[in-house]
Amino acid sequence: MKSQEIFNKVAVHLIKQGIASHDQVSGCLYRGPNGTKCAVGAIMPDSVYRKGMETSGIGALIQNFKLPNWIIDNENLLSELQMVHDNRAATDYEGHLLPFDIQDLVRDLREIAVERNLSSDILKDYTSDV
Repeated sequence: MKSQEIFNKVAVHLIKQGIASHDQVSGCLYRGPNGTKCAVGAIMPDSVYRKGMETSGIGALIQNFKLPNWIIDNENLLSELQMVHDNRAATDYEGHLLPFDIQDLVRDLREIAVERNLSSDILKDYTSDV
């Protein structure tokens, strides 16, 4: 998978999901409650995923698990996308997960696209105000 395809798939996934893949015990998760997935979990093949990956960053996954070359080759992009997801995880005073602010999410995704010389055209389909 190429960088642009990764960016497009993760951006669409995060916008459509609208909420972090997260639980109160472990924090952000590759595969979370109710079928949620973080940025990296969204593109990770089921055949590669292991429960032992949870709570580890992409760098640790690359060191400790057998991953496809396209994940290894895109470690920095995936790390940035993972940070966007993780930094957007917010809870209310009772610990309930709050939805993403889509405009902020799109802004962060656009910044990654610009920094990495990727197209952000995919984002136009999801908001006209940003």
